[in-house]
Amino acid sequence: MKKPLKVPGFWIQDSYGAVKIDHGRIAYCRHSDGYTTIVFSDGQQRGVRVPLKRMEDKLPDMKFYRCHRNYLINLDYVRNFSGDKNNLIFPGRHAVPVSRRRREDLLMRVTGQTAAKG
Repeated sequence: MKKPLKVPGFWIQDSYGAVKIDHGRIAYCRHSDGYTTIVFSDGQQRGVRVPLKRMEDKLPDMKFYRCHRNYLINLDYVRNFSGDKNNLIFPGRHAVPVSRRRREDLLMRVTGQTAAKG
């Protein structure tokens, strides 16, 4: 009997069926109108009809962070933080908003330093 291949990732089941997602390829997830759009590092996107909280529960805490009510990001893919607009910049120049109350904690996780007051 053959052993099943161990492919990194997890299964997400929605009303359309099930799909296996490799969490290492996820740049960020965006939730809107009942759908979570998974944006991969190569620019591909996949929409699933699951709450963002369910995605958050399946992803590793050390790698992923809920920076906004509608966004869950992979910290490995953050390229720049635009402090004046409270946006994170991802590959492909995608901007993701950061809520004011999560800004300080996010900066601490990404840089290891707190934001300058002023």
